[in-house]
Amino acid sequence: MTKTRIILTLAVSVAMASCGVLSRNGSQRADKAEETMLELMEDEAAEVSDYEPIDIELSDSLKQLAVHHVATPIDGKWSVLSADGKSIHTDEEMPYVIFSGKEGRFYAYNGCNFINGDFKYIPDAGITFDNVLSTMRLCPAHQYIDVINSVLADGMTVSIRVGDVPPETVMTIYGPDKKARLMLQRSNAEAIGGQWTVELIGAEHVKGKGLNVFLDMVAMTVHGNTACNHFNGKIHIDPKIKSSLTFSDMSVSAKGCENASLERQMLVALEQAYSYGTDGDTLILKDESGKELMKLKRARIR
Repeated sequence: MTKTRIILTLAVSVAMASCGVLSRNGSQRADKAEETMLELMEDEAAEVSDYEPIDIELSDSLKQLAVHHVATPIDGKWSVLSADGKSIHTDEEMPYVIFSGKEGRFYAYNGCNFINGDFKYIPDAGITFDNVLSTMRLCPAHQYIDVINSVLADGMTVSIRVGDVPPETVMTIYGPDKKARLMLQRSNAEAIGGQWTVELIGAEHVKGKGLNVFLDMVAMTVHGNTACNHFNGKIHIDPKIKSSLTFSDMSVSAKGCENASLERQMLVALEQAYSYGTDGDTLILKDESGKELMKLKRARIR
């Protein structure tokens, strides 16, 4: 029986350690478990080399502590579009929330301060926030800042509704009183990341001429080849604009080109890009009026 008690205590300690992040009460439980284990080892001085294997069933509370973080359907960056039914208008960066299920962490910006903490996604139920920390800048009196702070508060549990409005996904967060507090939007633009071959610029067919574009939707950068020079720049997505995609800070190598006109057409089209559309393996860049600027085909990796 002594050996069984020691093994059980060790199993409890391992389960508690595997959680990674303990709540305030969790750290007290861990200390208690450690004390119990030491007492048993000192009192019994048991040898465990010849123990008989036994099956141990952990309690529900210990099973909860041993849960490993996994990706969730809400992972990614969400721009906050409205708070308490009022649209957010700002010339600065829009407020956002980033969920990382594999870390069990969220990172947010309320329009003034940066916020981070732990979160738990419960399917068909909602989200619980814990261990929340925030920077302490003095903020302007914007109502949406207060709403975001109240939703992302330490210990808060909220319900959510998620739906697709292609190509974006929209999430509504409800408070404990079941009233809608925040509306957020995820662009899903990561789907267009990767290597693309340019096939059409305006009405001119350029397939097979060596023009390509690579979109890095993680680093939010673009680079490619004009069939003569290399270029690179930054990608921007405006959450207030449907299917937004613009490029800036473009730089180009300075090699002399035989077909400088084609290079110029490609760079001007990228500069005028305002939004995008997709059709299977085809990416279409459009200007602000909706006119098609460029058609690209997803490159096949050999």
